[in-house]
Amino acid sequence: MWPTPLQALLVAERCAALSGCDTDFVMIVTIAYTGMRWGETIGLERDHVHDDEIHVEWQLREIRSTFHRLPPKDDSYRSPNWEPCLPVDLPPFLAALLARQIKEHPRPRCACAAQHGGSGQYVFLGPDGGHPRRSNYARRVFRPACDGRYQPQPSKPPRLTIVDASAWPGIPITTWASTASATRCPACAASTPTLPTGCAKTSRPPFRPAGKTRSANGPPSTNAHPSRSSTRSSRPFAPKNRTQRHHETPSRTTGHQEAGRR
Repeated sequence: MWPTPLQALLVAERCAALSGCDTDFVMIVTIAYTGMRWGETIGLERDHVHDDEIHVEWQLREIRSTFHRLPPKDDSYRSPNWEPCLPVDLPPFLAALLARQIKEHPRPRCACAAQHGGSGQYVFLGPDGGHPRRSNYARRVFRPACDGRYQPQPSKPPRLTIVDASAWPGIPITTWASTASATRCPACAASTPTLPTGCAKTSRPPFRPAGKTRSANGPPSTNAHPSRSSTRSSRPFAPKNRTQRHHETPSRTTGHQEAGRR
């Protein structure tokens, strides 16, 4: 399923807003318009970007927290140097974006170039000069940009992604008020002026996994209904209407006993 140009633009803009780096905008737009895989995108070296085309000859694959420089998946080369000699064509606007990305981000070789080989001069690197990891990037940037919220973690409920919209493209607001104190959207409060923010309803109760509750000053409990569990544990289990069933069976038992006596 391919996104529309508007969807690709919005997701790329949100990724850049959440990460605070323009590199993410160019990277997401490149993936959307070229169909390159994740490993091929982060493994794109600067020498393989030309005026109107991209040569896909390598990928970076993460195996056990280590990046390896490998051929594309299933030998799906898209380069004039490999059969079927079909490079990836670039629209003019994307070619200009990639040229600007390469020009404005002159970086040294990545730190792991000595391990996996190659030139080490990659188009898309993280702020620290390393490679973005697929799972971390999906959890922290891509999925929140697409879904509008951070996915729940074992010890954390899902959090909405709110952005201060007073400046373009927006400044992410990482903190989020507890639902106990927030009864309405801060952007809609008329009593005090606030910055325009993109958010959802704050009066909705927080997400809690089934079977777990959290007290005000203590760790989560494993019983969703402590009162019920304590009541049930204090009395022994007994079948319902045991007395009634006991009185229903004697007629049959008495008949057999009388037949035996005869």
